[in-house]
Amino acid sequence: MSELINKLIPIIIIVAAVILIIMVIMSWWKRVPQDKAGVVTGIKKKVITGGGGIVIPVINRIDYISLSASSLEITTEDSMSS
Repeated sequence: MSELINKLIPIIIIVAAVILIIMVIMSWWKRVPQDKAGVVTGIKKKVITGGGGIVIPVINRIDYISLSASSLEITTEDSMSS
């Protein structure tokens, strides 16, 4: 029984390490909604639209910009056209 446990310990450690690595990478994944753009700055600069990407907390930073349409009212008084 002791031999079986000694053989299983390295396998359990490897499985735990793989699960921990997957959890860390998934925590770095940032999802960006369809109506926003994620601007990633740091070592690697990129813009993410409608999807997701990996943002490493110490190296990169992500800011969100709204892509929704906004109205702007412009009035002109001295224009040559009507």
